[in-house]
Amino acid sequence: MNRLISLAIILLIASCTPYQLIPAGKVEFSDHGTVETPIDWNWRPIDIVHTWTLDGPNLQEMVFHMGVKDGKTIMEALDVEAGFHPLLVWFGKVPDEVSFRFHKRMTEHEIVDLFTASMSKITGAKVESTQLAPATLGGKPGFRFEYAFIGKDQVRRKGFGVGAVFDEKLYLIHYVGTALYYYDRNQADAERIIQSFTFKDKGKG
Repeated sequence: MNRLISLAIILLIASCTPYQLIPAGKVEFSDHGTVETPIDWNWRPIDIVHTWTLDGPNLQEMVFHMGVKDGKTIMEALDVEAGFHPLLVWFGKVPDEVSFRFHKRMTEHEIVDLFTASMSKITGAKVESTQLAPATLGGKPGFRFEYAFIGKDQVRRKGFGVGAVFDEKLYLIHYVGTALYYYDRNQADAERIIQSFTFKDKGKG
């Protein structure tokens, strides 16, 4: 329960963080890769992920999980054990819950299960996935899936994600919006952005 409160506080603080404009064109994600966006977006830092929106996060979002390392959660705020003092472990205490973590040998089904479990914790709603199928991300073999949930506001939202494991790290991009109007309005833009993703050439620079 304390962990959920902490996560809520982090997301509340993030909601007060000013947005920054991401103009149409090429966008770089540090040393991970690049995308091309056909339209302007608004961005703000939330945890270690890149989150974009057009009309507000409750209406639609694009989320980029870039290079999640083996043994890590897809968001820092989901790492239960990180906030658990080592001395408590030494005295035989353990956290009330266990973090959902990415492991480099996970199957595609297991990665999607990791995603839905993590999203369920973030949204406070049961997130269910469908339509898992082979796909590519940045030219690397990967997977695509769809998902949906009904939020605490009783609004149904749906989304899709495309991911791949490359260099023993997870790369996952997903788009989500309200099932009524907002998801459909910019799904094609999201598709184009994901299709444009290119991994950064590690041999350059």
